[in-house]
Amino acid sequence: MLRPSAFASSSRLTLEAFFDSRSDEAIWSSMSFARDEELVAALLAPPPADNTQSWIDPGAAYLGLRSSGLYDHYLTMLLPQIRTLYTNLRPTGMHQMLVSDLLLRKPDAHALREILQAEADLQHPQTPGDKLRTGLIVQAYSTIAALLRRRTVTRLSRSANVIIARALMKQDANDLLPNIFYEMVYTCTWEPRQAWPLLQIVARLARNGRASDALRLLQYPLSLGKLPEGILGRSSPTHPQAAALLVQSAIARTALFWGFDERANWMIDDLVTTMEKSEPFSAACELVFAACRAASVSGVSSQVEWARATLLRMTKDERFPAMDAGTLNVHLNALPIATALEFYSALPVPHAPLTPRNILRLAFARPTRSILIRLAEDLSKTKSDTAAVVPGVLRALASARLLPFVREAYTQWCTTSPYLDAYTTLTLVRAFTRGTRSSANTAFARTVLAHYLATTGRWVPVDNRATTALHAYGLIGNVEGTVPQEKQQLDDLVTALGADGARARLRSLAMQYPLLAHRLVEITRAHGIELGHFGVTIAAACAARHWGALSVVPSIKATLSRGDTAYIAVLQASRRNRYAKTLALFNTAVAGFPSEPILVPTTAAVLNRFARYKRWADGLDVVAEVLPVISEDIVEHVGVYLSAIAREAREARRAPQQDDAAGRLASVTLAWEGKLPVITELVGELETTPRTLLETMVEATDKAVRGVEQEQAGAEAPTDSEEVDLEDI
Repeated sequence: MLRPSAFASSSRLTLEAFFDSRSDEAIWSSMSFARDEELVAALLAPPPADNTQSWIDPGAAYLGLRSSGLYDHYLTMLLPQIRTLYTNLRPTGMHQMLVSDLLLRKPDAHALREILQAEADLQHPQTPGDKLRTGLIVQAYSTIAALLRRRTVTRLSRSANVIIARALMKQDANDLLPNIFYEMVYTCTWEPRQAWPLLQIVARLARNGRASDALRLLQYPLSLGKLPEGILGRSSPTHPQAAALLVQSAIARTALFWGFDERANWMIDDLVTTMEKSEPFSAACELVFAACRAASVSGVSSQVEWARATLLRMTKDERFPAMDAGTLNVHLNALPIATALEFYSALPVPHAPLTPRNILRLAFARPTRSILIRLAEDLSKTKSDTAAVVPGVLRALASARLLPFVREAYTQWCTTSPYLDAYTTLTLVRAFTRGTRSSANTAFARTVLAHYLATTGRWVPVDNRATTALHAYGLIGNVEGTVPQEKQQLDDLVTALGADGARARLRSLAMQYPLLAHRLVEITRAHGIELGHFGVTIAAACAARHWGALSVVPSIKATLSRGDTAYIAVLQASRRNRYAKTLALFNTAVAGFPSEPILVPTTAAVLNRFARYKRWADGLDVVAEVLPVISEDIVEHVGVYLSAIAREAREARRAPQQDDAAGRLASVTLAWEGKLPVITELVGELETTPRTLLETMVEATDKAVRGVEQEQAGAEAPTDSEEVDLEDI
């Protein structure tokens, strides 16, 4: 028997031809004159405990030995210790070359079997570069597959078979999949996670046109009772892909039974693909719908998204059966409202009926007019009890100005439902009395109000019913025949709340809906009640940023006092952004009518307007004008304005990189420094309580404008909670 040569067959120069970029000079210096016997020993020896220069790197030793003319002899000699050799070479990456050499030079079955087993045993831990290439795994297994089947070679472990199966599927070596399937069967415990790789093999065969082989493999564990009962389901002998559908359905049912939701989704995708390429089958479609329902109720966002994509995929192919109502409604319930509306919009027409709850939910999602019409049609077709949801759908249709559909749905619904709430009543009346009027629309609005008064209105408190009715009459307008009803409701309101209470309720209503002010004046005055103070109502609406309330001024101008007229002129100028005129009119109004109730909301509205458009100096002029006539309510609005100044200064200092930061800071600083002496003097003349509050506000605003807060922050590092929030004082 030949022994390793005592002469150096591998010089340093030869080795450097393989590794020009090697930086470990210690290894190569020890290889300069290494003999073959030293190289063989280095291949089999474990690395030393200490990092000595006498140790030869196994990868370098293998390359050196490979350049020897006796390499084939050495390879044969190393076969009994192939596992040790493979283990030592694996960290260096030379194990790839070793397996290639074995396949080309010495295809020894036992050695290849040992390498495959060692690869499985060394999988954990590892780096990706340590793995044996899948192509080499497939070649090694194909060499020994027949011997394994005849038991000439010892069987591999389960972990090795799993690695081989993955490599075969990755390399599309489908001819070898039945072999590895039966090898894995012998080592499988049929616990779900262990059995799943077997089902993956079956699924791969079915996906790649070998459904008959896949069905034959699947029958084996079924005959042993290792899989859940009844997973095969129904089949159709006339279907062009009957075997594939049978296999894919069975694996999908098994995955669902075992709780492998994501893997079940993969199989359902395969199932749908098979039907798309051939033709749908009812039993398979039922399974798809069942899987989508299960995914929808899982609460997992990825599962819900998969169900949405799968259902939309099926709806785009008209050959698939229509989605059943259960699947549709379960899935809509699982989707966020915006996504649900998008999903519903993509459904073909006709589709399964929606539940009343889903109809109402989608109607409130602000759909387009065409989708609202579809929802109204769905509502008319549903056989469920819709009494509770129709009012909401009616409101949505009315808001979209789909008046014919509102009238149709209302007529169909009101004959069977005794319930019409105040909110729906007013929404419908508003829709049919807004814009261009017609006698038919006005008559319908009166019909809706009469329905409310005759049904639900009888069970609500008298004052609430009367307020709703007067609101509706205000929307309907001065129509012949409404005067007696108006008087009746007004009398009911006075009876329930008293004259002062009724007047306060109607003022509040006018403040909430300023455009009704003139009609409420007409109604109350016609029946002997003087409402008054509509100037305050309009100013309060403007302070709440409802500047459209000024449009009712011409109709009620005759009822306004001189003071109200003066302050409303201020608001009209402010709405047009005529700043100089606003200040002049405001100064005149305060000088002439300093105690009018309209002063407070007018001040708030003007300060809000100036803050919005960053007219800081103009706003401070307003503050200086109202301080001598200070009241508790005005202190609050002044504080809000000072807080806006402080916030503007802080934001400009905190974001100096913004283009307009310097200009913003200069503007607010100039306005504040110019008005501060006057503001300070006026605050000092106030009474104790408002003076204390405003002094604190002025001090905090001054610090913010001058940047004192930032300086203190650098020195003391206060938290954000320590800053003075003027709105909280």
